Amino acid sequence: MNYWIWFANIKMLGSIKKQKLLEYFKTPENIYNATKEELLEIDGIGEKISNSIITNKDINALENMEKYMKKYNIKFVNICDREYPISLKKIYDPPITLFYKGNLELLNDKCVAVVGSRNATNYGIKTSYNIGRELSKNGYTVVSGLARGIDTYAHKGALAANGKTIAVIASGHDYIYPIDNFMLYEEIIKRRFNTFGICCWNTTCY
Repeated sequence: MNYWIWFANIKMLGSIKKQKLLEYFKTPENIYNATKEELLEIDGIGEKISNSIITNKDINALENMEKYMKKYNIKFVNICDREYPISLKKIYDPPITLFYKGNLELLNDKCVAVVGSRNATNYGIKTSYNIGRELSKNGYTVVSGLARGIDTYAHKGALAANGKTIAVIASGHDYIYPIDNFMLYEEIIKRRFNTFGICCWNTTCY
């Protein structure tokens, strides 16, 4: 079993508390094997969170998750890994684990986020597309969320310029939302220099 995958999917546990646990226990495996009494010694880890950690040990579900990730080529990187994006380490609450497909090195590239309304106007759509395209032409990686509206056309503009784009998804790798963007998802995936689906949890995947 990969204890990092288990640790990333514990409910009710945010990045800051995960960092506290790692500082104290050093590895996810040690956290997995910790007693409730040991967990309660950590500042901010109360009854609910300690119970969630203790009870969230469905080995079959985790094994199924690992099989799913292998089947669909979903990879992950942890905050302790050298490959973890440097810029993310500098924020207040960096995600402990990133699940991704594609080229992770793009996160250390020159990136510009383009996000906006899902109910975009025609002007907004045209502008988002042009911004994505021009950023790509000038060597920037376009980052957006694969949502309807502005996000969609920022990605499309980048692809039209044969540029690089990263889709940060909130729904996890097992559920592409909105379904209307499934073809866009496939197009991003086909471009080997792109990264699709950076997220800090893996949702169900089984």
